[in-house]
Amino acid sequence: MELFLNYLTTFFINAFELYIIYRYMTIFFENRCIDTRLMYIAYAARFFLSVGISYIELYSLVSAAIALSSIFLISLCYSGSLPKRLIISVLIYMCSFTAEVIVAMAVGLSSFDAFGKVEQGSVFLNLIIEFIFWLISLIVHKFKNLRGNLPIPKPFLIAIVVIPSSLICLEIIIFSQKILNNMMARISLVCLTASLFILIYLYDSLSAMFRERTEAAVTLSEKEYYHQQSVLLKEKYEELRQYRHDMKNRMVVMQQMIKENQYDKVLEYTGEIADKLSQTLTYSNTGNVALDSVINYKLTRAAKSNILVESNVVIPEDISLDEDDMIVILGNLLDNAIEAVNRIETDVKKYIYMDIDFEMGSLWICIKNSYDNKLYVQENRFVTWKKDKTMHGIGLQSTESIVQKYNGLMEFSMEENLFVVDILLYL
Repeated sequence: MELFLNYLTTFFINAFELYIIYRYMTIFFENRCIDTRLMYIAYAARFFLSVGISYIELYSLVSAAIALSSIFLISLCYSGSLPKRLIISVLIYMCSFTAEVIVAMAVGLSSFDAFGKVEQGSVFLNLIIEFIFWLISLIVHKFKNLRGNLPIPKPFLIAIVVIPSSLICLEIIIFSQKILNNMMARISLVCLTASLFILIYLYDSLSAMFRERTEAAVTLSEKEYYHQQSVLLKEKYEELRQYRHDMKNRMVVMQQMIKENQYDKVLEYTGEIADKLSQTLTYSNTGNVALDSVINYKLTRAAKSNILVESNVVIPEDISLDEDDMIVILGNLLDNAIEAVNRIETDVKKYIYMDIDFEMGSLWICIKNSYDNKLYVQENRFVTWKKDKTMHGIGLQSTESIVQKYNGLMEFSMEENLFVVDILLYL
C-alpha cells in the first residue's frame, strides 16, 4: 500500500510540474501552438522522462540537461523564433532551479556533488519545490509584454544564457561545501532570484519597446495612407466634376464629327477621353477605407516610378480583419515588391501584380513582381538593401506574426525574374 501511495504521489507531483510548464508556455507564447498533436507528444515525453528520473539515480548534470532539453523541445511546438525559444527555455529552467535552491537552503543541504549521482529528495520536499515553482509563475504572469515575437538582439541572447549559467555554477559551488555558510547561501539566493526577475523584466521591457515602435510605425503609416487616399478622392471628384461639365460640349463635338463622317477623328477623340479616364484609375475600390488607402497609395507610388501595375481586389467591405493587421501586411509586402522592382537595372520588364480574394472565410493575398534575380538570405531570412535594416526586420517579422495570429500560411516562390508571395488567412 505504501509503495502504491508513493507511485501515486510521484505521478501527481510530475503531473503538477507538467501543468506548471504548460502555464509558463502560455505566459510566454500566448498558447500559439503550431501542431496540437506534436504538443501532446512533447508534454507526454517530458512527463514520462520526469517519472523515470524520479526512480533512477542520474548524474546531476545529466538530469539538468534532460530537464532543460525537454523544456526546449516543448517550446518547439509553439510559434516563435529559435532565439526566443532558447531564451524562454533558459528562463523556465532558471525558475525551476530557483525553487530548488530555496528548498535546499531551507533544509540546509550541503556537500552537493555536481559531478556525482544524486538521490531524489523526499516526496514532501519535491512537492514544496513544485509549489514554489508555481508561485514564481504567478509573479511572471504579471508581466504583460512577454508574448511578443520580437527580434532578439545577439548581446541580449548571449547575456540571458551566460548569466543564468554563471549563477547556477555559483549555487553549485556554494552548496558543494561540507558546511553550508548560511549568510553566503542567503546572499547567493537573493542574487539568483533578483537576476531571474531582472532578466524577465528586461525581456518584458524590450518586448514593450518593440511593440510601441511597431504601433507608432503603423499609426504613422495609417495617417499617411489616409491622407493620400483623401487626396486621390479629391482629385478624382474634381476631375469627375469637370468631366460632367464638359460632357455636353464633348457630345456636341462627337455628333458633329459623325454627321461629317469623320469617324477616324471620333475614334481619336474617344481614345483621348479614355486615356484621360485611365489616368484617374484607382487600384482598389472595395469600400474598405483602410485596405483601399494602403493599396491605392502604394500602387500609385509604384506607377509613378514607371512600374506596370495590375490589381484584382475582390473582398467584402466589412471583412473581419483588423485594420492595423491589414496595413502591416499589405504595406510591408508592397514596399518589398516596389523595392525589388526599382532595383532592376537590366531590360527586365518592371511590373507588380496583386490579387486579393475572399472566399468561405479565407482571405488569399498574392503579390507577384519582377526582380533582378539577386536575393540575399541570412539565417533563412531575406536581407534588405535599405539603410534602416532594423525596421525591415521588424516589418517582415510583424507580417509573420500576424499570419500566425490568424493560423495562416505564408509562402515565397521564385522563378526567372519573378518573385511571388502567397498569404492565406483564416478569418
